[in-house]
Amino acid sequence: MFSKKINIICAGTLLCTVLATSQISLVKADDSELILNIATETYTGTYSGDTKDGEPSGEGTFSVSNDNNDFTLSGTWKDGLLEGNVEIDYADGAKTNAQFKNGLMTGTTTEYNADGSYSVYSCTKGRPYGRIYKYDSDGHLNGDDFYYQMRTISSLKAASIEADYNQLLGTSFPDSPQKITGTVAAVFSSSNNCFIILYDNQSHPYVLTYANNSTNKYNQAIVPNLKEGDHITAYGYLQKQDALNSFEDALGRSLLVTDAPENMYSLSDNDLSDILDAVTSSASAAYNENATSTLPFILVFAADVSGSSSFDTTAPSMDYSDIINNPYLYSNIKYTLTGTVKKCVSKYEKGYVQLIISENETNNLFYVKYRYSDGSELPATGDLVTVNGLFNGNYKKIIPDEDANILKNNSSNVPDADDASDDTTVDSANADSNIDSADSSSESIEDVVDDDILEDDVLYDKITYVILYPRLSATDITIQK
Repeated sequence: MFSKKINIICAGTLLCTVLATSQISLVKADDSELILNIATETYTGTYSGDTKDGEPSGEGTFSVSNDNNDFTLSGTWKDGLLEGNVEIDYADGAKTNAQFKNGLMTGTTTEYNADGSYSVYSCTKGRPYGRIYKYDSDGHLNGDDFYYQMRTISSLKAASIEADYNQLLGTSFPDSPQKITGTVAAVFSSSNNCFIILYDNQSHPYVLTYANNSTNKYNQAIVPNLKEGDHITAYGYLQKQDALNSFEDALGRSLLVTDAPENMYSLSDNDLSDILDAVTSSASAAYNENATSTLPFILVFAADVSGSSSFDTTAPSMDYSDIINNPYLYSNIKYTLTGTVKKCVSKYEKGYVQLIISENETNNLFYVKYRYSDGSELPATGDLVTVNGLFNGNYKKIIPDEDANILKNNSSNVPDADDASDDTTVDSANADSNIDSADSSSESIEDVVDDDILEDDVLYDKITYVILYPRLSATDITIQK
């Protein structure tokens, strides 16, 4: 055991955020001090604990107390790096419990306020992500927030400024996030992203874009599945100034499965196209009107629809229309689905099965992906099944143009969007029976279920329509015999 003066290097004023996003290590500076590396600011404090070869190794405590900071960090160290459980206690009574691996916050983190209320979230290799569960001092879930690129969406919204259209088309990019209020004129999708033509209250056109496939682990915008005519307030950053017709990826007119005919699987391609064209005709007009104009492209992280009900984290409605309209508010929420398999595609070489299931009594359609173990029985088309799973964003049924060309995509080098990683995630089962965690990354192009639409390693250069389904990542499937 020893005690000596050291420095803690830390970025920003929120220690917990910095601890989550930076590797923490103690290195020997000279015979009189050690330096605790986190980022760029310096805090001086005292380390007391076990050491090995001059580095903290074993149980140890770092304490700092001055006019700006007053906290104590206690935990396990290994070769100068934090490893295992760590507790940070603040002078005002607040505290943080976290898990570290190789000096980076990894796993479940709990931040307690002085009044006993607390928040729980997950980190992977120093990167916080997903939903933040908020509880009162009695342990009752009473709200939530979300991380987007390691910042909370609530804080990003608070920092947003009213958009100045002329400035957004100017020669300098604003650093601040923008707030834009207007009406949706058209919605398009590529294989992985959404593109929305929005007219603000002065009739200025914008293009809003975000990832709208399976839930993106670190960069998921909390945006509803928007429709033409929705009056919204969107929040995001200026991404570029460009024309719609310069976009390289194929774009299809986007609609919800509830807007498609119930018998679409039995319709001919021509009949289905005629029906979908009537539903989405105004989208083509909006595209053609703006195709060659230079527009501000806004990478959005959140959007709210005027007049829509607030999402209740403590008791989600589980209504199908709410689920399909708000796929990312429902992400990682548990659901039990019983219904008939309308379509089944087994990917034996990859170890999973993809299903379209019609729910009993309602005929609501869900996309389900199930990663099975060796020896499992697998469902077939027509089977009655019960699925337990977690909501995981949208599934996209892509309908190519009749003269589309097939493009090869090297998906063998792309991680599967529904793969579960070995990272520890928030276990919220002790807080709310409907909420859990799915550690899924969708920074890649997702495999598409329909073998008659798109194979695993193929994309199309022209897309006519994209139909969105609720996506479930199944944890188990029971075949009713």
